[in-house]
Amino acid sequence: MKTDRKSLARLLKRTKPADLRAALLDLLSGGAPTTSEITQRVVKSFRQERRGRDESVSLSVREDETLLLLTKGYSNKEIAAQLSLSVKTVEAHKANAMRKLDLTGRIAIVKYAVLQGWLDNT
Repeated sequence: MKTDRKSLARLLKRTKPADLRAALLDLLSGGAPTTSEITQRVVKSFRQERRGRDESVSLSVREDETLLLLTKGYSNKEIAAQLSLSVKTVEAHKANAMRKLDLTGRIAIVKYAVLQGWLDNT
């Protein structure tokens, strides 16, 4: 997503004061602030990016569970304990899912989770 300073300034001018205040407080506490409009733009960008890819990719149940737990912040070791698997097996499920979905890291996994709606109820 390409954003220049003018469009960012327009976006900030349209942001509700309460949302802007919350974003600034989040920034001051070391977070990564955002507004609903920024989030909508990012999600729209991800969806457009994924349109050209093969949407018929299917993950195994374990691959799906592994990615879901990763997006919830669990480490490979914690996922292994929860699913009664070895850490190596969790790593294999993660690698296989990432290969199938053409993902290149945890950030890409989180993007995928957003598109799947996994983070809506967290």
